[in-house]
Amino acid sequence: MSRSSEANDNLYFLAISKNKVTIYEYNAEFSKSIISDIEEEIKRGEHINSQNDDNIQKGVVNNTNINNITSLKKSSNKFNNDYLINRGINIYREYEGVELATCTHDYKKIIIVRKNDLNVAEIIDIKTNEHVSYIKTKTQIKRIVTSPRDSHIVLHCQYKPDISNKNLYIYKINGKSNKKKKKKKDIKETENPEQNNVSVENFQNEQDEHINNYNNSPKKDEIIYNESLVYEMGLNSYSNSNWPFFKWTESESNCLCLINNQIYIYKDNNFNVVSDKLKLDHIEFFEVSPEQYITESSENNNGNTNKRRIFLATYERGTKGNSSVFKIFNLDNLNKHIYSKKFFNSDEIKLKWNKNGTSLLLQIHTQVDKEKQSYYGSSNLYFIDTVKIKDVNIMTNKGLIYDTICEKLLLTGGFGNLSGDISIWNTINKKEITKTKSSCAVICEFFNDDKHFLTATTHPRLRVDNNIKIFKYNGLIVSKLDFDELYNVIILPFNKIKSKPIDSSINPSSELQKYINKQLGIDSKKVGIYKAPGSTAKTSLNGLGIMTRSLKPKSNMPPGCNFVVEEKTNKKKKKKKNPKNKDKKE
Repeated sequence: MSRSSEANDNLYFLAISKNKVTIYEYNAEFSKSIISDIEEEIKRGEHINSQNDDNIQKGVVNNTNINNITSLKKSSNKFNNDYLINRGINIYREYEGVELATCTHDYKKIIIVRKNDLNVAEIIDIKTNEHVSYIKTKTQIKRIVTSPRDSHIVLHCQYKPDISNKNLYIYKINGKSNKKKKKKKDIKETENPEQNNVSVENFQNEQDEHINNYNNSPKKDEIIYNESLVYEMGLNSYSNSNWPFFKWTESESNCLCLINNQIYIYKDNNFNVVSDKLKLDHIEFFEVSPEQYITESSENNNGNTNKRRIFLATYERGTKGNSSVFKIFNLDNLNKHIYSKKFFNSDEIKLKWNKNGTSLLLQIHTQVDKEKQSYYGSSNLYFIDTVKIKDVNIMTNKGLIYDTICEKLLLTGGFGNLSGDISIWNTINKKEITKTKSSCAVICEFFNDDKHFLTATTHPRLRVDNNIKIFKYNGLIVSKLDFDELYNVIILPFNKIKSKPIDSSINPSSELQKYINKQLGIDSKKVGIYKAPGSTAKTSLNGLGIMTRSLKPKSNMPPGCNFVVEEKTNKKKKKKKNPKNKDKKE
């Protein structure tokens, strides 16, 4: 990264696409001029419409092409978002011929596996673009992950017993280079201090320059491979939901691995000795909480000591009519769980801990709604307090629940099978800022400046129209990247950006909301809506043209409690006996 890049407020992200990994840089200054760009596009569209109207009125078109002009006139009313493509985007790094890629936890290094050598993992320093280490395996590398402090790397490889009965490896890695040093002459020839100063106009032309990074990679005879192997095993049966198979605590004081319905625990990265283990029948998933520090008084040292507490969450799939079970254990005492909850219908489970491990959100999703009330299945969201050991069902919803949060903003949205509606909230004053939309989005993450977020439509969830959209927190789309096939996107928080206050909430009828509607192709004057056959619910349109039900009177109860109350009252209702049927029996 150049010195100028380190001092600015630009945003960086890594995109893994077909045969390629690219690190992009977005110039945040372009966000300031987005409204003027939208206004210019509106004027341009109005000018085209007026020209088409004049041509038709003057009768300058003949019968052969009148149909084409008519169709052009109809489509010209739609706002053109092409001006957003690659807007403010530069290429910072690019690697060709890549089969697999990921980043270290500190986002300072990228780990790639190239198509021409599927048995070798390359660890590259993103800032200097120099190779840090190479690791070679006997079979093709399928998955890669590093420990929280990037002291170890886990490689999951293809299982081929005829070549090797081992396919899961842990290597110790460090920051020192494991390749031979080149002569100073060669370094001067390959280094280019101006390679990062890519202008927006030269976006396509600069791709050739970054491809040279791939061509200048060291030859095989110059490579010294990492031989710091600390653990290996054979794994021919596994569940994708358990990846990464080795899960560390934040301080790397504990490492856990699930093998054949049994969780093995290793202390201080010593994989030669199993410190503890937990066996659970039909276990499918486990997760480790963030480390929780509790201050306790001690009579021995006449002071306060910080005791570290770590929780282990497990999920056991129900079989033969038995319910599924979610449990929480204290890692210091695995003999008895401290919390459990049973579910009879659950196809998918997701966990989200808070930063200090004192509470978590548990989402239970069912793909098929047995009550046949929703095509999208059903979800339950539980808030679990690990200190008081209590839980509450804060949401029962039809469809998928998705949320993401930064320090000041909360984003809630319905993605996956849903339409992609997004609401952005100010967590400080607890008010909604705006509404926007990102159809067919699979990924949604905030940048490290707390003012921008991106959404991505990825392959294979959607095999067409793969893209990345960058939004400002006020709901405006400020840039867009299109891909033939996009597999993943990772935010890279390279530079530390000072947090700045955000604007007040936006009124749905304000000018800014109109610009958002223009980008989304929503007609602000729209009054008619589609009603499903047999629908009796009263509906209305909000500022985004999204259908909403009439609001219920506000309750003084805490948010989420109404779901629990409604559930209980519905259970109490009993079916009334039909008197007519009674008369017939008599």
